[in-house]
Amino acid sequence: MNFNSARDIISEYKQTLTTNKKFILIYLAGILFFVFSMFCRDNFIYFKGELIGLAILLVFGSFGILYGIRHKKEPHKVAFVIILLFGLLMVFFAPPMSFPDEAIHFARAESITEGVLYPVKTPNGYYIQDYFFEMNQAKSGTTILEYNFSKPISDSWGYWPASTNTPFYSYLFSALGILIAKCLDLSVIWTLWLGRLANLLLYGCFVYFAIKKAPVYKMPLLFMACLPIAVSQVSSFSYDAFIFACTVVMFAYFIYMYKNKFETKDLAIFFIACLLMSFIKPPYVFLALGIFAVPKENFPSAKLQKYSAFATFAVFVIVILHFGNFFNQFIGASQHTTDYVLNSRNASFTAQMEYIMGNPAAIGTLLLFAVKSVFDVFVVNSTFYHFADFKGLILFNAIYLVFFAVFSVGYQHELNLSRKRRLILTAIVLLVYFSIFGILYCTWTPVGASYIVGIQTRYFVPMLPLIPLIVNIKHEKFENRDDLFLTLIIVFLAGLFLLTVSHYY
Repeated sequence: MNFNSARDIISEYKQTLTTNKKFILIYLAGILFFVFSMFCRDNFIYFKGELIGLAILLVFGSFGILYGIRHKKEPHKVAFVIILLFGLLMVFFAPPMSFPDEAIHFARAESITEGVLYPVKTPNGYYIQDYFFEMNQAKSGTTILEYNFSKPISDSWGYWPASTNTPFYSYLFSALGILIAKCLDLSVIWTLWLGRLANLLLYGCFVYFAIKKAPVYKMPLLFMACLPIAVSQVSSFSYDAFIFACTVVMFAYFIYMYKNKFETKDLAIFFIACLLMSFIKPPYVFLALGIFAVPKENFPSAKLQKYSAFATFAVFVIVILHFGNFFNQFIGASQHTTDYVLNSRNASFTAQMEYIMGNPAAIGTLLLFAVKSVFDVFVVNSTFYHFADFKGLILFNAIYLVFFAVFSVGYQHELNLSRKRRLILTAIVLLVYFSIFGILYCTWTPVGASYIVGIQTRYFVPMLPLIPLIVNIKHEKFENRDDLFLTLIIVFLAGLFLLTVSHYY
């Protein structure tokens, strides 16, 4: 790129800014609102860190809005840029091991760099290098500015009481980040940063190609890909980056098959994406039922339509068989193999099933509990750092839920599903929702309890792209409002970062 072309690009962005000032003003108003709702007295007294964060937000957010407006016909590029901009902020500013279960996921990725694809438990716990313990201080409020992470990666080892049995492929990218830090002989903090960055890039690239593949419904896919909880999780060591990446791919191919005549390879990718994420968390296998909402005339042949039904059944069987030996390790062993926690809680899959068989009325009680938990799951306890003893801000969650509802109901996307197909998708959402509660009750909740523990909002993200397809009524007030919705998406991602800055810095 020569000097003249660079100058032309700058001139074009200035022109875009001049004609779209109102969106920048909306963004600034959103930042001010979150500042005054999130910042406490100390944030205003000791404001240097906050000032740096606000300056970065002003630049990143404004660029994201202007880029989105200029490239509105290329939503795959817009999604990638937004995810990268705000994901980088979370990668480098979120305190070490502060995301839900990040310490567990880091430990697993670290073990993979040593050639251990699946953890091996010893009487003392799981073997891990000592530098891990230096960073696992999230509950004490440790940040990247308050601790000496410039030390070299040590060769000494210790024991950690928990790990996961999740398929190793969900940790390959984060493990690669750690391995690069080791090979380059970088300091301890770079194992965290490069591992998080690898997950972020994995997700961003999958989103880019998925949205590009989808013939329509691109803006809703961008919206779902940029959920604050999604961007937060994919900026950590969590395997959620892999799950959410598969989710976007699966829905992109669903949309493609719904709108077009498709090939066998498209159907195969749809099922493979579902299978890979279901190996991690079995309830997602119900998403495979979405194939029954695809118009039969889009199948290349009647034979392939019949085979797709068999393939759906096969996916269910494979997932069940895959977890046959260790189903009681939570959702696909997605949680830690912490026998001491389960024992202290009196949690047992076998005992819980015996209790249910002897008390069938308990099923009704548990279903009612799941229904009553909707507000709690998506607002009250929809937190980003609760494992670091930070409960977040209910106001932020509640306002975002309203935004999500308005977008889902009113956004003018190109699809208009029949009542029958909406009912199919509704059934899928309900099956995923209640099965997550059911598995957690059987594997993570004290035997005989009338409540369910372990529920986290992030578990429900893969079913959310279905919501606009189910409830959308295409309100005329939201026609040609992509620029406004894009601005608000960025406003809430800015709020996510401010939530981090206001509490930890």
